[in-house]
Amino acid sequence: MANTSITAGQRRQAIEVVSVAAANAVIAALGTTGSQKPALQMILTRGGGLQKSLTPHLVGLMRSYAVEFDPASFLGSGYSIDPDDEQLPSAPLDVELDAIELVNTLRPGETVIKGEENWRRLRDDRYLCLNADHFKRHLASAKQDRLPEKWKKTDFIRYEATKLRDPDGYRYTLYLYWNVGAWYWYYGWLDDDFHRQDQSGVAGKY
Repeated sequence: MANTSITAGQRRQAIEVVSVAAANAVIAALGTTGSQKPALQMILTRGGGLQKSLTPHLVGLMRSYAVEFDPASFLGSGYSIDPDDEQLPSAPLDVELDAIELVNTLRPGETVIKGEENWRRLRDDRYLCLNADHFKRHLASAKQDRLPEKWKKTDFIRYEATKLRDPDGYRYTLYLYWNVGAWYWYYGWLDDDFHRQDQSGVAGKY
């Protein structure tokens, strides 16, 4: 009888081959054919050295399109993450709180811009932003008041790397805010006014 078992090395090689094929498909499909979540998640968790050969921008996009956050169970029936929406590149999910910056994209002389313009500036400035999975982690930390003290001094902390859609097609972003001694969460219309005290969570640039 032929020996059909494979070695650990052969298994790793097979995973790498599959991952390369998946990565090529994802690279070709991003932004044009919708969700590639299973392939993205496999690359991010099992791709090994493959990630090192991809640009930080692409890896960040993969994180954004592979989020596990379920809007329907969190916000209600009909809310979703539209796979055809352009998303911002995400920071690593395990980024330390101390490594997160709160940034405001208003320029000298500006007092308010639209949220969509803030989103475009984050994209153009090449930030790695926080997504809905970061939001869930930080919400759990907020319930124990374990978020950085300096975060309490801003109005809203926005998680821009995940755009949400309601049943009518309007787009939203998640945020946390500190008020009267406690942390709260909400989701706001993406094109609401963005003020000087509003902040977007980022973890460096790509």
